[in-house]
Amino acid sequence: MNGSKLFGWIVVLGLVGAGAWFFVPKFRAKVQGGIDSLTEWDDEARRKDPVGYIDFSIGKLQNNIEQFESMRRSLSGAKATLEARKETTSRKLSMGEKIAAELKGAYQTAKSANQWPARAQNRDYTEAELRSQVALTLGEIEGSKGLLAQLEPHLTDLDRHLGDVGTRLAENKGRVELLKAQREMVKATKLTSETEKMLGQIQDVLVQNEAAIAKSPVRTLDEMLKEDARAQAAANPAVDAFLNG
Repeated sequence: MNGSKLFGWIVVLGLVGAGAWFFVPKFRAKVQGGIDSLTEWDDEARRKDPVGYIDFSIGKLQNNIEQFESMRRSLSGAKATLEARKETTSRKLSMGEKIAAELKGAYQTAKSANQWPARAQNRDYTEAELRSQVALTLGEIEGSKGLLAQLEPHLTDLDRHLGDVGTRLAENKGRVELLKAQREMVKATKLTSETEKMLGQIQDVLVQNEAAIAKSPVRTLDEMLKEDARAQAAANPAVDAFLNG
C-alpha cells in the first residue's frame, strides 16, 4: 500500500465517527420547527400567560439539556477516536523513521563499497529494490506526518466544543431551577417588570440554544478529505536527496 493511499485510508477510518454530526435536512427542519415554536411567545404572549411561558421554557430547556448531553457524549467519543488514531500514527511514524534510517545506512555502505545486494531489515536488497522500498517508506512517513498535523487542530476544536457544551449544560440546568422558583412567585403575585425582563432573557437563551444545536461542531468529512488531498499533493519526497544527503 503506497503512502498516499495509506494516508487517505487512515483519515477515513479515524474520522468516520464525525459523520453523526453532518447537518442533514431532516435535522435542519426539526431545529427550524423549534425556532418557530419560540416565535409564538412574543412579549405580549408572555405577559398574558407568564406561568404558561415558564412551563413552556422549562420543557424546552430540559429538552435542550438532553440534546447537549447527547452532543457531549458524541464529542467525547470523537475525541477518543482521534486520540487513539494520533497515538497509532505516532508509533507508525517513529517506526518508519527508524526503518528509513536503516535503509539509508545500508544503501550508503553498499554504494561506497560498490557491493550489492545491501542488507537491511533482515533481507537483501538490490539497488533498485532498496530505492523502491525507501520511496514507499518515505511516502508513509510523510503521510503520517500530514495526518498528525491535521489531527492537532481537530483535537483542539473538539476540546473547545466540549468546553462550550459543558458551559451551556451548567447554565441551562441553573435556569431550569430559577424558572421553577419564579413560577411559584408568579403564581403568588402579579408579574413584575423584573420578572418580565428575565423571561425575555430566557427567550433569547432558548433561541441561542436552538442555533447552537443546529450548528455542526466539527467539519464534514468532505471538507477533511479536501484538506487531505492538499496535504498529499505536498508530500512528494525526493528519494535521491534522502539517500545521498
